[in-house]
Amino acid sequence: SVKGTVWADANVNSKMDAGEAAVQNVYLTLVNSETGSIVGQQSTNQNGAYVFENLRRGTYALEVQLPNDELFTDRGHEAGESCITPTDGNEASSDEFALASGEAIRMNIGSIRPGVIGDTVWQDIDNNGLQDYKEPRVRDIPISLWVVHEDGSEDEIASLSSDEYGYYHFTGLRPGRYRIQVDESHNFTLHYGAGLDEIDSDILPETGSSDVFLLQSGERKLNADIGILDATQEQCVFDDTRTTYVQSSTYDVGTGMTSDQNTAYDPGAGVVSGQSGTYDPSAGGEFGQSNTSDPGTGAVSGQTSTYDPNAGVVSGQSSTYDPSAGAVSGQSSTYDPGAGVVSGQSTYNPGTGMVSGQTGTYDPGTGMIQGQ
Repeated sequence: SVKGTVWADANVNSKMDAGEAAVQNVYLTLVNSETGSIVGQQSTNQNGAYVFENLRRGTYALEVQLPNDELFTDRGHEAGESCITPTDGNEASSDEFALASGEAIRMNIGSIRPGVIGDTVWQDIDNNGLQDYKEPRVRDIPISLWVVHEDGSEDEIASLSSDEYGYYHFTGLRPGRYRIQVDESHNFTLHYGAGLDEIDSDILPETGSSDVFLLQSGERKLNADIGILDATQEQCVFDDTRTTYVQSSTYDVGTGMTSDQNTAYDPGAGVVSGQSGTYDPSAGGEFGQSNTSDPGTGAVSGQTSTYDPNAGVVSGQSSTYDPSAGAVSGQSSTYDPGAGVVSGQSTYNPGTGMVSGQTGTYDPGTGMIQGQ
């Protein structure tokens, strides 16, 4: 028989350690290498396990297809360690192996998650080493990514330029040690190091290189930012609202909160804003355009709408709210607290329990509207 387990190799050591999760729905095909025929096919169960039984002696190979968003961990050299040599994608095959009559071979397979490194190039106008309010992002800056091997040698594995919005991302990366390199002809801003990782520049001014950093399995390192001093006007990307925008995330040092894509950070106010919106760090909520929030409850109102903090209810656009009944009325509508009914763009008769529409009526018994 041939059997084994597919697991998520979180620490990328090729060994199945305690606490590491099983990977299910991995598709495996056992092939007879002598004839080229498929002996069997199956997927791993919820425990990551598979087994091919009742096999004749012969020479075989195991073909493996991981889920689309996963890669193979490094191949191990000891019994029980991952048996697959990694490829660039999620499909690979084992070496051929001989199976004797009555023999049971165990073939475990470790998976990892691809990582990402990025993401912002900006012009540090005041040369303080931090991404400040109204400082522009910078496009068309060449950046290269280098992998640093255990023996200290390095290889350049990818290169690109910051995009039209001043962002860059290296994707599909295996766990390992990396650094980013920018053309040394630029003048770079200050480098603070630890403590302000989300809003400072990660480039050493003397070399145009970042420090070497470790990328874990599945990690999205989206704070490898690059501050330069000598961008041309044509390279600068300005925004009409708050900047600096950060595609991956921006960070409020005071609260430890991170905002989502297309948000901005104001270091002076300690606030992360949405597009023309505001952010309440104490409530942990982020909201959109022209909104207001109640810090006590963390609830957000809609555009040009009102909010009742006691009831925790948000009303609609240009609408009103009755706190005692906990109901919200629609636009240009009225509410009857005694009946607990909200009318539409119309009026409500509490005596009959009927809501009239625009030249129509509503029957609560049938739930039907005879409308316009």
